[in-house]
Amino acid sequence: MNKFLSSQKRTSIVSMAMIVVLFFAVNIFSSAVFRHARLDLTEGKLFTLSAGTINILKAIEEPVSIKLYYSERIATELPEVRATAERLKDLLIEFSDSADGNLKFEIIPVERYTESEDEASEAGLTGAQTRDGEIVYFGLVATNTVDGREVVPFVPLDREEYLEYDLISIIYRLDRTDLPVLGLITALPLDTGPGGMAAAMQGRGQPYVIYEQLLGSFEVEHIDTDAAVIPSEVEVLLIAHPEALSPQMLYAIDQFVMGGGRVLALLDPFSEMSQTGQPQMMQNMQQPAATNDSSATALGPLLTSWGVDISPDFVVADRALGYYVPQSDYPPILLWPRLSEAEIDREDIVTAELTLLQFASAGSIERLDDATTAITPLVTSSTDSGLVDFQDAKFRKAFDEILRDFTPDEQSHVLAVRIQGAIKSAFPDGAPAGEEENEADADISTGPHLIETAAANIILVADADFIDDRFWVQIQSFLGERLMQPTADNGSLVVGAVENLMGSDDLISLRTRAGSQRPFTLVQKIQRAAEEEFLPRQHALEAKLEEISARVDELRGASMSQDDSSDGDTIMVTDEERTELKALLAEHEETRKAQRAIQFNLRRDIDRLGNRVRFINIAVMPLIVAAFAFGLATFQMRRRRKAAARRP
Repeated sequence: MNKFLSSQKRTSIVSMAMIVVLFFAVNIFSSAVFRHARLDLTEGKLFTLSAGTINILKAIEEPVSIKLYYSERIATELPEVRATAERLKDLLIEFSDSADGNLKFEIIPVERYTESEDEASEAGLTGAQTRDGEIVYFGLVATNTVDGREVVPFVPLDREEYLEYDLISIIYRLDRTDLPVLGLITALPLDTGPGGMAAAMQGRGQPYVIYEQLLGSFEVEHIDTDAAVIPSEVEVLLIAHPEALSPQMLYAIDQFVMGGGRVLALLDPFSEMSQTGQPQMMQNMQQPAATNDSSATALGPLLTSWGVDISPDFVVADRALGYYVPQSDYPPILLWPRLSEAEIDREDIVTAELTLLQFASAGSIERLDDATTAITPLVTSSTDSGLVDFQDAKFRKAFDEILRDFTPDEQSHVLAVRIQGAIKSAFPDGAPAGEEENEADADISTGPHLIETAAANIILVADADFIDDRFWVQIQSFLGERLMQPTADNGSLVVGAVENLMGSDDLISLRTRAGSQRPFTLVQKIQRAAEEEFLPRQHALEAKLEEISARVDELRGASMSQDDSSDGDTIMVTDEERTELKALLAEHEETRKAQRAIQFNLRRDIDRLGNRVRFINIAVMPLIVAAFAFGLATFQMRRRRKAAARRP
């Protein structure tokens, strides 16, 4: 028996040794063979290179070199920097493996008072100071073999899911000899930011994020609204809430389209963006707006020739998709719909991967009966929507009043479309008569008059407010850097549309996959259910309060007429009137109690949901793992007992 136990002990020791050796062997083998293998279980495959990225990397003609300057020792105390750096290093490895030798990268550790710090500083990188007074470097320099050079002074943090796009955009630009030209016609201060030129001159101006993104991918050329021609180098024309355009400018746009030019038009029946200079989402929400700042009719006859129309008198309200202001008691803002995948076209390459759009006071696009073009809706409202008179938006009617008075027309309204196919010129008789060309335009040949095109490609959005920072991006500061975290895919829609119209589809699949935020739909359903019960009673309370106020004024007037000898401050009421007032005030108090009870129940349901989620995460999952481990241990113990019992 002792010999058997001794043999069994030796076998166990040898087995354990073999297991240890096998463990290290498998790790060494897998590290060498499966060094870059990984399993991506995220819903949007955020950590898997997109097909567009791979296409760009394999098509590189001009070899690219990237140097990443990184203060790794200091970054160990900065979780945000460390996490972003690890993701970036992984991407550089994957990019290099997919670029067929045309992409080389080098990671340069940076320490204070070393040659690497001098090199990073000379390259244009910016060191950020930590709370301990240390300087951390985390930037990169990318070059090609000619004279192309891209510098990122400090890699943006909190953009882990956007790093792939940021990095491949740099490579894409270095692989091109020149940037495509985007013409811009707008009355919005995109280049100076909220507050316009006055704020910029005072040092308070910051360009809108969408403008910065456009500058990063294209050469943006501003075109005056009184110009008579579109410069020949412009490949795509972006028209964003323009001022009233002259007939000469309209003709220039018309001929640009007839000649094969592509257009992205953002036309708004009511521009909230031009009404406020403040970036806060809720700034002056209830303040009267100034005038009907509409661009829905700015293109005049061009929209007719394209086969569509946008009414300047109505904006779209959506009861199912109204925006809920975080941490507030506001009812949903029906004029600010949050559009999800159900309202976004999944077939068009520009919108196929978009997951969330935030619009504001958008118009409705109608197809004309005699349209000769193919019109494809890209973004629509839900069927629980309808048109609201412009005046309600103009004077910022109270949100609960809009909700109370709203009656849906039970049809989806089209908010964005792609227009393709045959278009005839809106100026069949040629250029309109007008002033002579200015000196700048005289040097540009307008060419012969074009009467039609068979290959128009236009994207039209009945909203311009959605490019305002407050509707789709959060801007924060970290270590002195301006960080931009998108909360919706508005920027992806604009830049992706321009890239598509430019003829570059590879970047679109990458850009649009970046959005990873998901709305709390169940919480919103709870809120809507409570509001359906709460709002009618709230409005009934308001009506009752008005009756009480009117009745008090009536009693005051009666008492004053009955006692002319008094000094005017004494209120005389009968016992019946006093009883009536007491009953009204009691009813008012009961209604207020009911209102508070409903609000408490709303929070209670949401809190219960949160508690259930926390319980599942904190208790249930560990219990499941523990139960599985206990069951496995019990099973193995029984197997060993049965095996021992069978031995002689």
